[in-house]
Amino acid sequence: MCRGLTAPANGAEVPLAGRVAVVTGAARGLGAAIAAKLAADGARVVCLDVPAAGEQLAATANEIRGYALQLDVTADTTPARLAHYLVRRFGGVDIVVHNAGITRDKL
Repeated sequence: MCRGLTAPANGAEVPLAGRVAVVTGAARGLGAAIAAKLAADGARVVCLDVPAAGEQLAATANEIRGYALQLDVTADTTPARLAHYLVRRFGGVDIVVHNAGITRDKL
């Protein structure tokens, strides 16, 4: 799906080097593609999705050499838990892509 976007070529520009990005809904589709592009541009990417998407989320994070977090962004405790993790692990966050969503018709 997003193969070949995970590592810049030698001498290639990495505009997001040193930046930390968080992408919700990152297990598949647009979220996975966004995470791959951010990683290709040099960001350290934290991929979030619901626990039910755990295997796909891990695969996406592994493919881009990112970090996988199984969290439900609709849970009341998630913002505080996520902020605590990001500050402790990375010193903060630079980019947030809130891509999580639900579809009622499963399209």
